[in-house]
Amino acid sequence: MSKRSKMSISRRQFIQLSAVTAAGALAAACGGAPAPAAEAPAEAPAAAPQAPAGPPSQYNEAPMLAARVQAGELPPVDERLPVDVEVVAVENEIGEYGGTLRTVTIRAEGYGDDTITMGCEGLVRTARDASSVAPNLAKSWDFSEDGTVLTLYLREGMKWSDGAPFTADDIMYWYEDVLLNPDITPAIAAFWRPGGEMIKVEKVDDYTVRYTSPAPNPLILLFDSPLRGTQPSAYQPKHWMQQFHPKYTPQEEVETLARADGYETWWQFYTQKANTIWGTPLHIDQPSMCAYVMTSKDSEQRTYERNPYYWKVDEAGNQLPYIDNVTARIAQNREIINNMIITGQLDVAIFEPSIENFPLYRENESAGYRTLNWQSVLGSDVIYQLNLTIDDPVLRPIFQDARFRQALSLAINRDEINEVLYFGLATPRQHTVIPDSKYFEEAYATAFAAYDPDEANRLLDEMGLEWDANHEFRLRPDGQRMAWLLEYFPVETPKTPVTELVVDHWREVGLDVTFKEITGELSTQRYPANLVQMGLWHGDYATDVLFPQLPSFFGVPCYVGWSRTWDVQWARWYQTDGAEGEEPPEEIKAQWDRWLRMTTTLDEQAQLEAGKEILASQAENLWTIGTVGLAPHPVIAGNTLSNFPDEAFHGWDVIWSNYLHPEQFYLKQG
Repeated sequence: MSKRSKMSISRRQFIQLSAVTAAGALAAACGGAPAPAAEAPAEAPAAAPQAPAGPPSQYNEAPMLAARVQAGELPPVDERLPVDVEVVAVENEIGEYGGTLRTVTIRAEGYGDDTITMGCEGLVRTARDASSVAPNLAKSWDFSEDGTVLTLYLREGMKWSDGAPFTADDIMYWYEDVLLNPDITPAIAAFWRPGGEMIKVEKVDDYTVRYTSPAPNPLILLFDSPLRGTQPSAYQPKHWMQQFHPKYTPQEEVETLARADGYETWWQFYTQKANTIWGTPLHIDQPSMCAYVMTSKDSEQRTYERNPYYWKVDEAGNQLPYIDNVTARIAQNREIINNMIITGQLDVAIFEPSIENFPLYRENESAGYRTLNWQSVLGSDVIYQLNLTIDDPVLRPIFQDARFRQALSLAINRDEINEVLYFGLATPRQHTVIPDSKYFEEAYATAFAAYDPDEANRLLDEMGLEWDANHEFRLRPDGQRMAWLLEYFPVETPKTPVTELVVDHWREVGLDVTFKEITGELSTQRYPANLVQMGLWHGDYATDVLFPQLPSFFGVPCYVGWSRTWDVQWARWYQTDGAEGEEPPEEIKAQWDRWLRMTTTLDEQAQLEAGKEILASQAENLWTIGTVGLAPHPVIAGNTLSNFPDEAFHGWDVIWSNYLHPEQFYLKQG
């Protein structure tokens, strides 16, 4: 068969993929070899207890688990670990067991530094170099030559945290009884419908699952896929969840349970029972494949304990994780978090620290922690998005003129932003992929990124945006002041401080921009409804893991979403095959065709060329406008926290610390 797919798909079919991926990642992923079998331990940890009577154990375990084995509460560790155990390479050294990791979150129900530190367990995981995916619950996989069939091979003998076997049945249960159940899943995500038809999932045997796509889908293993573990998981514990499902339990019984728990319908009750934070259970008795299970939760704290059936070991045969327990205080605001940091109350904080407080953290390290600089994987910490399809007959042609966006970019003093807010540690740049990406070109990062207010003024003059009588503000063609409103949700990066500076820069060239912070809930309503004149977000999707399959911030109208304002009606036109939205200009159509070419070819060189064409268009047209990127992100690590790298990537593309195998972090005892 040809390496290129012989199938053809329409634009509508292609846009429905939503999570197609790049041939480069495919090449890295295909033929992944099974993890090597664990070797007999070279040396047991000092704290390891006397093994129970019987044949010598192949593995070591935590003292707290050995005590439960001695008490008859658990089977021996050899019986708890799978045949195809995953061997994790430690960061620096073989760790020691014990301790409670103290961390924090600002979200009573959502993710925080507890879930970020504990990680998530997908069928695959982000590779250590952040360029592709690597084995995880699936030890290996095969792809068909045409990119339509993916076969996953699970690790034999894995068990849920309650000891029940993890098999292909848990994947098939989720697919058949959850994803395809219209009550539980009334709207199926586009990822599962490449080409407009459902991906077919089949059980080959207890440890083999086949995914067949109706159209070429070579990047199925990447981000938007639940397979990577960050979205609602592509598996569920059938043995536990079926008690809440009317296919397996009489519906009357399930409805009675639902009403007793305060839910009107059984499917609302089911969804609540299935809920996790990246796979970490939200219910004390809920089985998990993660390193920890929840033991308590209230308005002040979440508490977790090691999973006795966790399926990974280190090179010496010690069952992971090393740390016994994790506690996450629930803080009301970031001031409380900063106080906890500088008074030494935390062992780790990855997500919550902010660059503005970097000097504060450094000044108080005598409290027993160290402040690390992890490298952001954001192409730009803040990217500005003029709404090019705004329903305003005066603003729309101005916003759509590339000269206007170029003038906005040239008017930004990125060096000032870097010095004032980032202590000179970030990189002034245009929004593009990070330098580690195979698609990166220096010209993309420098395009219209120099501070040149004279050239900005020249472009605005050329457009006919004249000054008012007082030479204070520029005027629109209808004689009104050239003014608009920027609405945004302030989260993760220093969006408000950056915007305060940028708005001042724009006013220097006669543009009257006001800004307004809105809630995340409001942004999910106003951004997709095409109601926002200008929005912003942070420039993620800038690594080779994410850029190929969702280059929306680089000029490809992939989908209508709550973080995007630049292309709302164009993206809607593509999603509906022209039934809704607005037909885009030719350059946007060319961008879409480049994405189609990049993500459906199995020719790596052709994929690379198409990706660079997308980025070249972004550099010329500035579909989104960057500020500074590659910024260090402060990460707090207690002095006893070990196997924790001083340098690492930071951001959503790598799921923060998940790609580092956080189960091998440990606390030095004594």
